[in-house]
Amino acid sequence: MSFGYKRLATLTLALALVGIACGDSAATTTTERPSEGLIQAREFAEALYSFDAAALDALPWGGRFDRSFVDHYQQWTAGLDASPGESECTSSISVQATCRTPIVDAMTRAFGFEYTEVVVITVSQGELASAEFIFDNPPIVDDFLEWVVESRPELADGVCMGLFEDGSTPFECGQAYAELVVEYEAAGSP
Repeated sequence: MSFGYKRLATLTLALALVGIACGDSAATTTTERPSEGLIQAREFAEALYSFDAAALDALPWGGRFDRSFVDHYQQWTAGLDASPGESECTSSISVQATCRTPIVDAMTRAFGFEYTEVVVITVSQGELASAEFIFDNPPIVDDFLEWVVESRPELADGVCMGLFEDGSTPFECGQAYAELVVEYEAAGSP
């Protein structure tokens, strides 16, 4: 084999290995079954954004999984009048998957931005082991949330008490935030 053919063969092999390592569908077979993590991540995203607590209850939760944040977040998001788009879930390892879901809610409508929520789901022994929410809000959302805390401290002692922990009214809290978006905008987004 001449020098040129060796380099070409090495380059081709290297590119194929990079494609496999990066999950390039052209470098892997298309008849592979989705991983356990990917299947359960899709089910999780569908249940979360259905705004149906029973759909979340039907999932295989691991014994150590603390669902309080997930349950509260689902209700709070529903209170914000969220309209989720279709979730796109991908997986690079069999026990973990990442779902990206476009969300339109009271804040995105009022502030005029697009938002995609990212959740990383880990599965262990056939059960949901964890769900990590990655929030990448634009500065206007952080400013708004700070404004709410400063201008409406009664929410923290009222309908938003214990939000995402043990609070009993996350839906009502989301509704309050949805109403305050309008007031914040009318005040000129201080």
